Amino acid sequence: MPTVLVHPGMPLGIDGSRLRDERGDLSVERPVDEAAFREAIASADVLLLSNATWDDAYLGSLAPGTWIQSMSAGNDRVPLDALRDRGVTFARGTVHGSAVAEHALALALALLRGVPAFRDRQHEHAWDRSLGTELGSLAGRTLTVVGLGAVGEAVVQRALAFEADVVGVTRRPNAYEGRLAGEAVHPPEALLDVLERTDVLVLACPLTDETCGLIDTETLDALPETAVLVNVARGPVVEEAALVAAIRGDAIAGAGLDVFDEEPLPEDSPLWDLEEVVVTPHVAVHSRWYADRVVERFLESYDRWCRGESPHGTVLEGDRTG
Repeated sequence: MPTVLVHPGMPLGIDGSRLRDERGDLSVERPVDEAAFREAIASADVLLLSNATWDDAYLGSLAPGTWIQSMSAGNDRVPLDALRDRGVTFARGTVHGSAVAEHALALALALLRGVPAFRDRQHEHAWDRSLGTELGSLAGRTLTVVGLGAVGEAVVQRALAFEADVVGVTRRPNAYEGRLAGEAVHPPEALLDVLERTDVLVLACPLTDETCGLIDTETLDALPETAVLVNVARGPVVEEAALVAAIRGDAIAGAGLDVFDEEPLPEDSPLWDLEEVVVTPHVAVHSRWYADRVVERFLESYDRWCRGESPHGTVLEGDRTG
């Protein structure tokens, strides 16, 4: 009977009871703490965890053929080369697109439509229509998405429904098969040219050596002064000091941020107090139905794995001969 080991840091809705109820051939364990989880790895067939809960100390206990299912879309903390050497299957989360895309557009629309400022005036009981002349819109404006994976493509789909002119930036534009026309998809080396005509910049790329610090003083200066930036990727994709300087200097109009260099965001970060910035605490992926979606997708992947197929979101194919 396969054993699924659920990391204790997973949301409480992923507690093993539903997995056991729907798959009687599964043995599901959720250790009470990190130490117990680490001790149980050697006897597990499947690990269910997240990018944030990964620890390199797990490597020594992993047997060839083990399947690691991450709930996270990103895997920058996971040592893929080491897992490959051990014959481990690794799959990333694939339930994030819709929620993160909706969150990204919510941040963009809040900035464009002045929601934070109107909320402040609501608290003051102030009926101030003068802000109306400063409001923006997505319709007819250029929205650029950096990263056209599941999240980026979900942003594209929704932005097109708002009648925005959508542009994409991806590492492999020739392999892109999504909703954008070919001339609207560009390689990273064209980013500066693309930014010059961007009204809303949405970052949905993975954190890699190439994307770390991608948005710096040079790229921020390339944006129009009326542009807004939304980051639902990873904090280090944006150089925070450069972003703060750009906003304080009116180089861009604002930013909606769900991810940061340091999390939780330090109390003394200037981002908290900038009126042009909307901060959310790395919650773009979450919803009241999040745990249900993770469980449903995991069970689909489990059935695939049992048939000898690749789980959804497979990044590494491990050793299935053992």
